[in-house]
Amino acid sequence: MSLQTFELFQLPNGLRVVYTPISCVRSLAIGLYLQVGARYESDEEAGVSHFLEHMVFKGCRGWPTALDIANAVEGRGGYLNASTSYEFTTFWIKIGARHWRESLKLLASMIQTPLLDASEMERERDVILDEIAMYRDVPEDLAAQ
Repeated sequence: MSLQTFELFQLPNGLRVVYTPISCVRSLAIGLYLQVGARYESDEEAGVSHFLEHMVFKGCRGWPTALDIANAVEGRGGYLNASTSYEFTTFWIKIGARHWRESLKLLASMIQTPLLDASEMERERDVILDEIAMYRDVPEDLAAQ
């Protein structure tokens, strides 16, 4: 099977789904690409997309803590991460294929029903400020701005 082969369809709610089966692989990668990023933020909202990307990992309905979220994926040998760019915020899971339903439910819950705990927000604020400072230490990143 060629990786060029894929299926594309749109759900009634407007969500576009792209599916590429690879029959010889017993794992899967699920990615949610959201059209959310700095491009869509006003000056007053600057950074909120990146901040929310971090916050959804702190707890959501069904997985109330960061540890619950991590255990749901990493406890099964999987990998969960996210990134925010100028135009998109992406969340992804790589995990054994038999865990696809639970993984998709987790990603959906993280995006749709994050807990956004106030005490976690304050802690995460410092993490993001440290992350910004880290990127300022990389000349290539500074030159690209």
